Amino acid sequence: MATCRPVAARGAISRDPAFGREFLIRRADRLMFGTDFLAPGQDVPQLTLLRQLDLPQDVQAKIFRDNARRLLRLS
Repeated sequence: MATCRPVAARGAISRDPAFGREFLIRRADRLMFGTDFLAPGQDVPQLTLLRQLDLPQDVQAKIFRDNARRLLRLS
Protein backbone atom coordinates (compact mmCIF):
# COMPACT_ATOMS: atom_id res chain seq x y z
CA MET A 1 0.00 0.00 0.00
CA ALA A 2 1.29 3.42 -0.90
CA THR A 3 1.28 6.27 1.56
CA CYS A 4 0.58 9.92 0.96
CA ARG A 5 0.47 13.08 2.97
CA PRO A 6 -2.97 13.62 4.57
CA VAL A 7 -3.34 17.20 3.36
CA ALA A 8 -2.49 16.23 -0.23
CA ALA A 9 -4.98 13.36 -0.17
CA ARG A 10 -7.70 15.51 1.36
CA GLY A 11 -7.12 18.23 -1.22
CA ALA A 12 -7.22 15.82 -4.14
CA ILE A 13 -10.47 14.23 -2.97
CA SER A 14 -12.16 17.48 -1.97
CA ARG A 15 -11.42 19.18 -5.33
CA ASP A 16 -13.87 16.82 -7.02
CA PRO A 17 -15.91 15.01 -4.34
CA ALA A 18 -17.85 12.86 -6.83
CA PHE A 19 -14.65 11.62 -8.44
CA GLY A 20 -13.00 11.25 -5.01
CA ARG A 21 -15.91 9.17 -3.72
CA GLU A 22 -15.80 6.87 -6.74
CA PHE A 23 -12.02 6.57 -6.45
CA LEU A 24 -12.30 5.54 -2.78
CA ILE A 25 -14.99 2.99 -3.61
CA ARG A 26 -12.96 1.59 -6.53
CA ARG A 27 -9.73 1.38 -4.49
CA ALA A 28 -11.19 0.51 -1.09
CA ASP A 29 -9.08 -2.66 -0.83
CA ARG A 30 -5.88 -0.59 -1.10
CA LEU A 31 -6.60 2.30 1.27
CA MET A 32 -6.70 2.82 5.00
CA PHE A 33 -7.20 5.70 7.35
CA GLY A 34 -4.75 6.14 10.18
CA THR A 35 -3.34 8.66 12.58
CA ASP A 36 -0.53 8.50 15.09
CA PHE A 37 -2.19 10.85 17.58
CA LEU A 38 -5.78 11.57 18.39
CA ALA A 39 -6.80 13.62 21.40
CA PRO A 40 -10.38 13.85 22.65
CA GLY A 41 -12.19 16.48 20.60
CA GLN A 42 -9.32 16.86 18.13
CA ASP A 43 -10.40 18.04 14.68
CA VAL A 44 -9.45 15.51 11.99
CA PRO A 45 -10.32 17.09 8.62
CA GLN A 46 -9.54 13.90 6.69
CA LEU A 47 -12.01 11.92 8.78
CA THR A 48 -14.64 14.63 8.41
CA LEU A 49 -14.21 14.56 4.62
CA LEU A 50 -14.47 10.77 4.46
CA ARG A 51 -17.68 10.84 6.47
CA GLN A 52 -19.16 13.60 4.28
CA LEU A 53 -18.67 11.47 1.17
CA ASP A 54 -21.33 9.04 2.40
CA LEU A 55 -19.32 5.97 1.47
CA PRO A 56 -21.02 2.56 1.56
CA GLN A 57 -20.63 0.76 4.88
CA ASP A 58 -18.41 -1.97 3.44
CA VAL A 59 -16.05 0.64 1.98
CA GLN A 60 -15.89 2.50 5.29
CA ALA A 61 -15.15 -0.75 7.11
CA LYS A 62 -12.25 -1.52 4.75
CA ILE A 63 -10.73 1.97 4.97
CA PHE A 64 -11.25 2.48 8.70
CA ARG A 65 -10.57 -1.05 9.98
CA ASP A 66 -10.48 -4.14 7.79
CA ASN A 67 -7.49 -3.29 5.58
CA ALA A 68 -5.33 -2.55 8.63
CA ARG A 69 -6.40 -5.83 10.21
CA ARG A 70 -5.51 -7.69 7.02
CA LEU A 71 -2.15 -5.89 6.67
CA LEU A 72 -1.24 -6.58 10.30
CA ARG A 73 -2.65 -10.11 10.12
CA LEU A 74 -4.91 -9.53 13.12
CA SER A 75 -7.84 -11.54 11.77
